[in-house]
Parts: sequence; C-alpha cells; structure tokens
Amino acid sequence: MASDTTIEQQSAPAPHSCVEQAAWWLTQQQSGEAWTAAQQTAFDQWLQSKTEHAHAYARMQQLWVGFDNANTPAARTALQAGLHAADHRRQTLQRSKRALGGTTAAALLSVLTWWTWHTEAAQYRLADYRSGIGQITTVELPDHSQITLGSNSAFNVRFDTNQRRIELVRGDVLVHVAPTLTNAGATTTRPFIVQTPNATAQAMGTIYAVRYRAQSDSALWPAQGASTQVSVLESTVKACLPHVSSPTNPAPCAVVQAGQSTHIDAQGVHPVLHTATPDAASTPAWARGQLLADNLSLVQVLHELERNRPGYLWFDEKSLAGIRVSGVFDLIDTERSLRALQESTDVYVQHSTPWTTQVMRRQP
Repeated sequence: MASDTTIEQQSAPAPHSCVEQAAWWLTQQQSGEAWTAAQQTAFDQWLQSKTEHAHAYARMQQLWVGFDNANTPAARTALQAGLHAADHRRQTLQRSKRALGGTTAAALLSVLTWWTWHTEAAQYRLADYRSGIGQITTVELPDHSQITLGSNSAFNVRFDTNQRRIELVRGDVLVHVAPTLTNAGATTTRPFIVQTPNATAQAMGTIYAVRYRAQSDSALWPAQGASTQVSVLESTVKACLPHVSSPTNPAPCAVVQAGQSTHIDAQGVHPVLHTATPDAASTPAWARGQLLADNLSLVQVLHELERNRPGYLWFDEKSLAGIRVSGVFDLIDTERSLRALQESTDVYVQHSTPWTTQVMRRQP
C-alpha cells in the first residue's frame, strides 16, 4: 500500500537568528509600504552574505504562503482540529491570531518566529525529510542507512564525526542501520540514535522502528502527553529518557531485544513487552499502510485514523467509551476503515462537509 509519491527533502535548518532576520526582511517587504532602492540593496547584501540567510529566507517565504492560505475552508478546519486536539495551546494561538489581525510588521514578525520555532506543524514543514498524509516512502541517508517514513511523518538528520542522530519530529520511522566503515574497511563505533522530544533510541544492531506522538493518540500506546514507542525487529536497541547521562547519574533506560517493544511517556520508561516472533524480514503494520487492532478501544483506533486523513474527524470520546474492536484497518484509505467500523460497531459516520467527518454512537 506504499505510495509512490516522491518524498520532500528540505535543506539544512538555518540558525535561529537567521530565521528571525529572514522573518523581519519578509515582513518589511509585505508591509504594504514603499520598498526603496536602498532597502533592496541592503536586503541583497544580507541575502548574499551567508548561505544560511538564503535558506532561512526561502523557508520563510514558504511559511508566508501558508499564512496567505490560512483563510481557506480547509485551513480553518485544520485549525479547529488542532485546537480540539490540543486545547492547552488555545490561548497562545488566539493571541497569535489577534496579533495577525493588526497587520503590523512587528506583529507578523512575532507570529512568524513563534510559529516557526514553537509548533509541531512548523517543525514538520521545515523538516529535512517529511511524508504527506497517506504517503509511505523510504529514503537513503548519507551513511547508506535506510529509513522508511510512515504517513504524515518527518525527521531531521544530524550527523557529525561522533554520532549519527535522527530527530523524529512526528510520526513513524523504520530504521535499517548501516555500519560505518573507515577507509580501510573496518567498522567504527559511531552510534546511530533516533531522538524524539521525550526519548532516545540508540541502535545496538540494525533494524528497529520508532513511533512518536505529541499527544495521547497512539493506538498502541495510549498515554498522557507525548509518547515514544520503540519496537525492535533485529538485534538490540537501548531506549532511554532524554536526560543528560553521566557515569554517576545515568538516564533511565531499557534494553529492547528483537521481538520486543517499550514505550516512554511522562511516567518514564515502561517495562519491555514481548510483541512478536523476531523476524528481520517483516515490517510493522503501519509500513504496509495498516493498523492491526486486537481488542483495541474504538477511540484509540479513531485517533490513529484521524492523523492519517485530511480534514477534521470529530468524535466524542466519552460516548464511545467501552466500544472495543478487532481487525485490520486501512490507514491509506481511511474512508474504507470508517465504513468497516460503521458496519461492525454501534456507530454511524456522517460527513458534515468535505473536510469534516463525525463518528457518533447510535441512539437506542
């Protein structure tokens, strides 16, 4: 079920100060005031002085296009979905919207900078690699490791002479780690680490999967707040909290063997569980565009379908509590999955608009 859509690769992220400067220049250009020759000369000098300036300005232009499109019905629906899923961000977003209403360059600058650096949506948009909704694809990294991205996923690459680090912004990745070779052909010990905002997963072997959810919407690991799941297909992975570790104060960790998994959330590193017979040739269900449900809560399944479809999927968790389902659900064709749920459970699906779908419990 993998999509053949080409993955989007971005240039390396620009430093924070460069982004602020790029945002300032763009807001000056878009302010509606006369743009002078002297300003153009100063802008050209700034743009050409550093490669990072050009990268930051190009990315800020992409964000500006996003703001220009923010008044479309689809964008309004997406905003409502974000507010519904992350209510604790509501006041901050409302303050940003009021700032935009003033249409001053200073307000636009502050909103652009805040949006760039403090929202998951912006981090996804600016990631080195990202996949769209319904897109599953594989990329090869500079060290010849391969990473498969699940639908609606994104990561950044942070390689240096000491380590190979992948920053998972959102979603799912399946990692096939390549050994690092010296000029003489010997394997070195440069570690390979997948890092999420709340965990690290260091490879001590070759094949493993990492899933990150910013909210408690993981169908496999429902949790409070951010949650990272680590599943090992071959060899061993060390999964830890992201605390700075030292010989006298090691970060809490779990060693996960092939056929095992663990998850990390606000409660810490959870006990390792046996999940399947080790098989390096197998792939996680999400990499095949599927969700395997074995007596899962309907609410958990709907959360996973929600993040794999455009628009807004609305459902009342309290009214659906207690309904559990089993089966194989399509994460690429989520309409098919919703029809299956309607046929097999006590719910009905209603499409209010092309971008809004409701799942409600049938009345007795």
